[in-house]
This record gives sequence, structure tokens and C-alpha cells, in this order.
Amino acid sequence: MSYGDLLKAARLESGLSLSTVAARTRVRERLIQDLESERVHSSGGKAYARGHIRALARIYGADEKSLLTAFDETQSDIETSMSSLLQENSVTTSVERDRPSWRVFGIAAGVVAFAILGFQVLPGLINTGSEESLISRVAEESKQSPEDAGPVAAATKGVSLILRAENGLSWVKAEGANGVTIFEGKIRSGQSQTLFDNQLISLIIGNAGAISITYNNQELGRPGAVGEVVRLQFSPESQSAG
Repeated sequence: MSYGDLLKAARLESGLSLSTVAARTRVRERLIQDLESERVHSSGGKAYARGHIRALARIYGADEKSLLTAFDETQSDIETSMSSLLQENSVTTSVERDRPSWRVFGIAAGVVAFAILGFQVLPGLINTGSEESLISRVAEESKQSPEDAGPVAAATKGVSLILRAENGLSWVKAEGANGVTIFEGKIRSGQSQTLFDNQLISLIIGNAGAISITYNNQELGRPGAVGEVVRLQFSPESQSAG
């Protein structure tokens, strides 16, 4: 028998209804039904499905090892979901480091940060004539549009990210500078998630081709291909691939 048939048979033999099992295990009824029909997508992937199967086996008084063995026999590397890849392979696939658009953006953000530091230090080191020239330059740059001033805001106000799912479902985990999880879960097509940290945001994204990123009001687009798992870090000054 398949693991789905074994799960359903164990539940029926225990005399427990779906609602009773859901209440005892805190596993949703729909998810239990999906496992009995051998669908792991709603569980978040293979790793999470295994955990649910263990919990159900204990409630039913069934042989946990036999159920997991039957489950593993039905899985293949191709069927492993993006969250399973993250849990079991410690994110072995990363975004390509030589994408020109991302690299150029990081360099530009660094130049802006250097310019800000220069404006703070130079007035004390230059003569009156140079000061007048500097004031003129600042006046000209103050005429820039809000969009042009975006990187300056980014360098002084922390890290703000907006993640939008535009081409399917993606799994995302975000951590702040202190390692505390800011967000972990799925973002479905048409949904968005806003993230903020004063110092740093680390991202792990499954199915990177489904997500577009806005970083401190700058549209970065999609960080990877459909089905690709990427790891990124964003600081107030720049973004980098992990």
C-alpha cells in the first residue's frame, strides 16, 4: 500500500474523524486529506510532510517507521519542493554572482554612501571659494526627483524591502541583523510582503523567478529563474548574493 492509503487506513482503524485529528495535532483537515491523497504541496514540501506524518502516526498508534519508509519511496528529487530544498540541502543553489544589473546597483549604492561622507567632511577642509562651489553643487543636486534621491534615503534609513509574487508561488524566509526571523512563509501570485530592518535583511527565496524585489524604493526585478533557490543580503548601503 502507498503511504497515503496507509495513513487513511490507520486513521479509520483508530476511529478518529478528520476534525478530531486536526484538533489534536493542530494540522489542518485539508492538509491531512492532501497527505492521504499523496499531495505534499500544501505541507510546504517533503521535510514538513515528514513531520506531519510522524505526528499523525503517533495519534493513530501506527508504525511511524513504516509510514515514513513508504513516503520516501514515493518521492523523487524532481518532486522535492522549494522549501524542502531549503531545509534538506541548506540552500546549495545560489543566485549567479555576475548578473550585471545587480552588481552595478551595488556599486552605485556604495558611491552614494561615499558622496554623503564627503559632504560631511569637506566643508572643514576647504577654503571659502571651494565652499561656494560646494554649496552650488548641493543646490543643484537638491533639485533631483524623489526617485533620484532614493539611494540616499536607503543609506540613512535602514533596509526596506517589498516582495511581490508575480509569476506563481514562492517560499520566502527573511532574517534581521540579529538573526531573528522577520517573515517565513509562502507568497502567492498577486500577493506582496513588506520587510524592514535598521541594519540588515537576509533572504532565502524559493522559486526566485516568481518574485520581484523593491529595495529602498528601487525596483530590482526578479533575482533568479523559475524554480531557482537564491540567498541574498541587503544592507542600507548595498545588496549582495549569498
